Amino acid sequence: MSYTDQGTRKRFNPASLLVATAINGGLLAAFLTMAPDILGDEIYVPTVLSDVDPDPQVDPVKPDKPMVIRETAVPTFVPRPDISLPPIDLALLDPPDPIGGGGIDLTPPRDLDPPADITPKPFIDARPDRRFAHLLQPSYPPSMIRAEMEGVAVVRVLVGVDGRVKAVEPVRSDDEAFMAVTREQALRKWRFTPATRGGEPVESWREMTVRFQLPD
Repeated sequence: MSYTDQGTRKRFNPASLLVATAINGGLLAAFLTMAPDILGDEIYVPTVLSDVDPDPQVDPVKPDKPMVIRETAVPTFVPRPDISLPPIDLALLDPPDPIGGGGIDLTPPRDLDPPADITPKPFIDARPDRRFAHLLQPSYPPSMIRAEMEGVAVVRVLVGVDGRVKAVEPVRSDDEAFMAVTREQALRKWRFTPATRGGEPVESWREMTVRFQLPD
């Protein structure tokens, strides 16, 4: 007996189906005999040990406290200032010792002058000498007596270290006759005690006033 598949239009033989089933059953039995041992529902596969163990997995160590990263300050380079020393004066060096040694003589030179005294010295102005006071008044000019005129003459005199008048300068006068007799009397007769500075006599200028009055 044979069957025809309407879809494919092929014929099937039942005897060939049985033969195929028998062949598949034999292959299945052979496979089962060659399979590994079955323990229940699990398949036992022997473990193969290798010479090198796999890398163990190390759990990371968790620190008890949080890690603090400290930054180290990098020192800043500061350039050294250029210090130039003055040259040494070789004249200050001691002559070499015949035994040995030498150095710089720090003792001050002995020929230095002492410091000058800057304190101002007292000054005393020139004044008329009392011994010659009667010679200060010049003669009354005759023309002024006849004119019955009175007046004054003011002069500046340079008194020398010897007390004598060395120069006369007019300042003012009521008449030229009064100035003329005053100048002549000062150069010839006037005497002064000279001015002093620190006790030493010096030249100095002094102003003098001479009055001319008619007697009553």
